[in-house]
Amino acid sequence: MIVSFNTKTNMHLECLVNLCNTSSLAKLFEYQLSFIKPGNAIINQPYKDCLTQSCGFVHGGVIATIADTVGGFAANSLSKEYYFATGEFKINFLERSEPKTLKSFGTVIKKGAKIMVCELKVFCDDKLVAIGIGSYIITSLKFSEIENYKRTD
Repeated sequence: MIVSFNTKTNMHLECLVNLCNTSSLAKLFEYQLSFIKPGNAIINQPYKDCLTQSCGFVHGGVIATIADTVGGFAANSLSKEYYFATGEFKINFLERSEPKTLKSFGTVIKKGAKIMVCELKVFCDDKLVAIGIGSYIITSLKFSEIENYKRTD
């Protein structure tokens, strides 16, 4: 059973949730980010007909996007000051994704000062539909410079 981390007790995670969930992409896809704990993120992607390909399955590009996004926010949850962005990622599609809600998990498996590596998994119900790995690199952009990242502490 997955228990979501209480972001209210961690201002940085609360700010990351706001940053992600208010993005144009999140509004378009209607996904929601949450955290199990720092270094472990989840995106819940509700089924939307407009995110399917011609045969009615969720498009691979959508699956890759939510996998990359959840990995990036898992990495950023362990950064104190600077934003990490995707350096590269690889995704393997294991099954077609039925027109149902998807759940994407990002887990930091190696934390470095300049690069973080994350395991990426996407499930449709309890079926693993995609697995990947992502490398996220530190940028010169500080969280304090990002408009939708607001800290009050």
